[in-house]
Amino acid sequence: DARVYANTSFAKALLDVNDNLNRALQAAPKEKMTGEHAENTLKSLVEGVELTNKEFVKVFAKFGVKEYGEVGETFDPKIHDALFRIPMDTTNPDSNQVEGPIGNIVKT
Repeated sequence: DARVYANTSFAKALLDVNDNLNRALQAAPKEKMTGEHAENTLKSLVEGVELTNKEFVKVFAKFGVKEYGEVGETFDPKIHDALFRIPMDTTNPDSNQVEGPIGNIVKT
């Protein structure tokens, strides 16, 4: 029962994010992506996607999901995956130097 409740709560929180994403897409119908309306339509779409991203971060934080792996963060082999090593003179040699997809970890 606890697992079902946790999954239901997580799914409900993501429904709000999905609603925001749908609103963002509705703000940018294909027929308004050309001509005189294109600039305002694109602005509306970008604003909607930004709000949706904020909502995702909020939901993930609520459920203990934390981002990691930003440039400059000290490399931790327990959680990071190294693709290659780049010699750098100006930075900590044991830090992340190239931005890639941000990782996520569930706090326990």
